[in-house]
Amino acid sequence: MSPILAETKIVTLYRPSEETENVWEVRAMYGSEVIGKARIRCWTECVAIGVAFGLDVREEYRRQGLARQIMQSVETCASKNGITLLLATIRDDNPASKNLVLSIGYA
Repeated sequence: MSPILAETKIVTLYRPSEETENVWEVRAMYGSEVIGKARIRCWTECVAIGVAFGLDVREEYRRQGLARQIMQSVETCASKNGITLLLATIRDDNPASKNLVLSIGYA
């Protein structure tokens, strides 16, 4: 495990953006610095389905397993909040994120 990964703390924040949806943000903190994040959105009328989006790790912290750790925390947060189907949105021009979500079981 990289020293950065060993010292990284994962924090989850609930951020309702509107009354029709729920949003959680999972942040990777290295000291007081946000070095990675992802969000989960689910709509109140369909609370069992969520979308993971906005996965981002600062460039200097990439290739150390941080994105995988963030996505595992996203899945844990989704499960704890009643989301039973989690979709991930990935841009076509982002092969690293595509490979990550495929490697952890998304199809």
